[in-house]
Amino acid sequence: SIRRQNSSPYWYACITLSDGRQTQRSTKLKDRKKALKIAEVWEEAENEKKEGILTEQAARKHISKSYEIVAGKKISFYSIGKWIDEWLKLKSDSRRAGTVIRYGSASRAFISSLGDRFNLDIRHTDVSDARNFRDSLIKSGKANASINMDCKALSGAFNSAVKQGLLDKNPFTALEPLLVEKSLRKPFSEEQVTKIFSNVEGEMEGLCKVAFYTGMRLSDIVNLKWSNLHLKEDIPFIRFNEIKKQDKHKHEITVPVHSVLLEYFVSIPEKNNEELLFPKLSKKGSGGYNGLSQTFRRVLLKIGLVDSLHQRQQEGTKKRKVSEYSFHSFRHTF
Repeated sequence: SIRRQNSSPYWYACITLSDGRQTQRSTKLKDRKKALKIAEVWEEAENEKKEGILTEQAARKHISKSYEIVAGKKISFYSIGKWIDEWLKLKSDSRRAGTVIRYGSASRAFISSLGDRFNLDIRHTDVSDARNFRDSLIKSGKANASINMDCKALSGAFNSAVKQGLLDKNPFTALEPLLVEKSLRKPFSEEQVTKIFSNVEGEMEGLCKVAFYTGMRLSDIVNLKWSNLHLKEDIPFIRFNEIKKQDKHKHEITVPVHSVLLEYFVSIPEKNNEELLFPKLSKKGSGGYNGLSQTFRRVLLKIGLVDSLHQRQQEGTKKRKVSEYSFHSFRHTF
């Protein structure tokens, strides 16, 4: 029941506690109907406590009910697993597909490392969860650079939770990045470049020439349009925006066109500004068995710069044996 006290404008709830004692508590409400509903929720929680069935999930339900009675809207509670799912959905709308796939992979690995804890409220997450996750990745033999990327992705998820007031502190901020070995990629020698150019033709020849004479990334080259070429200037140049990096880190880059590259551009039929420079190769994409990276690797295999088409895993680990040579070697050569 509820009652009023002369000295207070608020209704008081008269409820029986789980230990049998009766008490009165202020609802801080002036509305009689709302005060009575709050009293019913409180006593229901006490009854569940008495019967030993007041779980954390049930407590959340009672708090949510109370909040809805007072504020007129539901309060959101997040388990660790539910928050990670919610965060991934938000990221899928604002990130490239490849980035979302990587975030998804890291998130699944983190949930797996939590075991039954993934059902706990997000406020139960602590540094030990972050450390256990990283330790599980280290044991699997994953490369340190990849582990750092996975931890950075999860750190982003918990940073977002902190900003929304769901968590007091990001557990991943306590982790120091693992040491990362330097890239093993080598530049091509003049002799190797000569061999490569003697084994490519058509658009692939153009792709390699742009890479050799500009140092551009593969993903940037295949997305070049005729509008990116400024060949009639006193000093011909290519102007483009980087594709690989996140929007906030992208730059507009201007690269002078070498005389040999200019000769190549002039030799191919010019099309309208919005058409791609390499329309056939752009359809392949960079990844996959028939993607551009593997297509170029077949050239390297043919001239003896790599010994297999696929990069094998290091024995007993998830680390790949990184080849010294790939299309990216043109960037080092430049």
